[in-house]
Amino acid sequence: MCAGAYLDEKFRDWVLTHVYANTGSRVAPSYGFDVVPVVAHARRAWLIAAAQNGTLTILLAVAGWYLAPSTALLCTLAYMWFLLVNVRDYVKQWIERFFRLPHRKPDPQESLVLAEEGRRVRDGMVFFLPLAAGTFALMLWRGWGIAALVLGAATTVLAAGCVLGVAEFARRRCLQGLSSGLEPVPLNRRLKAIDAQQRSPVVAHVDDPFIGSGQIVHTWEFTQPLLRPRDDAGGPKGSEFTDPPFRTSELVRHIRDSLDRLARDKGRETELPGLTISDLLLVEGRYLGRYRPLLDRGPRLEEFEEFMADSLAPGRHHLACQVTSWRGDIVTTVYLHTSLQGGMLYLKYTIYALTPTPESFRVIDAVGSTRADATAKAILGKVLSAPRALRAPRHLWRALRMARSVLTCPKDRTDDLRYNIGVRVSAREHLTTARDRSYFQAMDVAKHSKIIERRIISAVGEFLHGRVLTAEFEERTTYILNNGVLNMGSGDVQIGSANTIGSTA
Repeated sequence: MCAGAYLDEKFRDWVLTHVYANTGSRVAPSYGFDVVPVVAHARRAWLIAAAQNGTLTILLAVAGWYLAPSTALLCTLAYMWFLLVNVRDYVKQWIERFFRLPHRKPDPQESLVLAEEGRRVRDGMVFFLPLAAGTFALMLWRGWGIAALVLGAATTVLAAGCVLGVAEFARRRCLQGLSSGLEPVPLNRRLKAIDAQQRSPVVAHVDDPFIGSGQIVHTWEFTQPLLRPRDDAGGPKGSEFTDPPFRTSELVRHIRDSLDRLARDKGRETELPGLTISDLLLVEGRYLGRYRPLLDRGPRLEEFEEFMADSLAPGRHHLACQVTSWRGDIVTTVYLHTSLQGGMLYLKYTIYALTPTPESFRVIDAVGSTRADATAKAILGKVLSAPRALRAPRHLWRALRMARSVLTCPKDRTDDLRYNIGVRVSAREHLTTARDRSYFQAMDVAKHSKIIERRIISAVGEFLHGRVLTAEFEERTTYILNNGVLNMGSGDVQIGSANTIGSTA
């Protein structure tokens, strides 16, 4: 993701706008990565781009003053190139529509796309003809010959290519630095706030309480009646308890202890890599209220137990189990929520998975991507793209609009009680794409989630045994473990195949 800040300007600007400059909302939890270095490298990439676009804008201004005919000719040629690209796209869309293969079904969006491409071509022709005529008139007015015109244009292109090459060299140097590992990032006031918020066990959200966890894989839930396992002084076997025979915190503690034993297993064949277990408090931003003091320091264990006991409070406790695999490309997160209400034990089990970032961002892991010849090839490509320097003034204007928030340390405003400060976006989810995952990555998500699921069900069964009647619990868990279908009484609930990332209940 740090490499993506140098390779994708849209992602770079998105990080700076929605993470660094967005001081009115909390930062999403960072699973499988650290967002602070990403933001730091996005700022560095922005500085390189701003210096490049500023230099190119000055160059174009000087060339426009002293080499006006040559600059006008370059503008005409560059615009003609962009126009030819639009014509190519229009012809391609037209051929795909009117010479469609028999087995290919018509796309309802084809007509809209074709009309949009046609409009671009028409608008481009309307602007291109006066531009070409103006360039020819300017050349005649200045009395420039062809040789002087070409020499001025070549000088401008060469200077612009040198600027683009130097900027690309700076980016490649930064990428080469990433290949040797992340260096400690100096933290300013804003980066310290981002670092604290991404690690907070209290997640204030707006829409999705599990934001930052990726795509939902599957979920199941059921209620277990709390009935006496044997005859006693309180009543006969199968009757309800007057008071619950245990507290929610006791069950959660037993489940956590069981998962901790799994996390401590360091056997070469039996280890579950990167397994972490943590307590989270998920609360909607509008209802933070009494939870606001916990945003900075985090709840203590006894406070978590109080939240478990209050099943009607807006803040809901979840036990989060995470497995980070494939060097952080895959993060499987299992959320477990438990509560005691109405003489019932309620369990909700949800699995999310973060899939890999785009393949184009993995230049650090690609063989030979940071060698001298690859760097030279990338720099040469930038030099040959000198006609794109005409876009520099527009890019510089956009950079200037962001300059104040990027160059300063904006103060965190999440302590303002008048606004909903819940998390709205996640940098990792913004990049995640399911199509870049492999078969074995999907299989690992299924395997890890099933291992944790089996461990949790076993721990719940052990805890309930002897405390309540468990016949119904054993019957329902058999459906979950063997069939992937949960019979809820009013119909079967298909919880989906764990091999398919994105399937939901």
